[in-house]
Amino acid sequence: MALVLDGSNGTTGNLANGDLQVNGVTVGKGGGTLASSTSVGASAGAATQTIGYNTSVGYQANKITTTGYSNTAVGASALEANISGASNTVVGASSGQLNTGNSNSVLGAYAFQANTSGEAMWLLV
Repeated sequence: MALVLDGSNGTTGNLANGDLQVNGVTVGKGGGTLASSTSVGASAGAATQTIGYNTSVGYQANKITTTGYSNTAVGASALEANISGASNTVVGASSGQLNTGNSNSVLGAYAFQANTSGEAMWLLV
């Protein structure tokens, strides 16, 4: 269950296994409701995560990560289509957006946007 606050009416409920949504922005555990994951932003961490340890901050950050774990995505669409990449840290709008690699550190808007095989790389743009 999710608690939704939209400014026009209030709803109460148990948030033990759900997220909080305020004016379309979700704060909580993400799609997998795993206690080890944190998501802040509309569609952030939205996929059903099976492993966890992901931190997603920003609109659609880590949106479809399902089996990837230990990822940190900060920025709109950061690691958005990262399905299975693990141990990545990306900061910047659309950084690592199509990533499938592991153990990458990326800083900068649009940096490493289409990485499909690079691993253990450091990129600063």
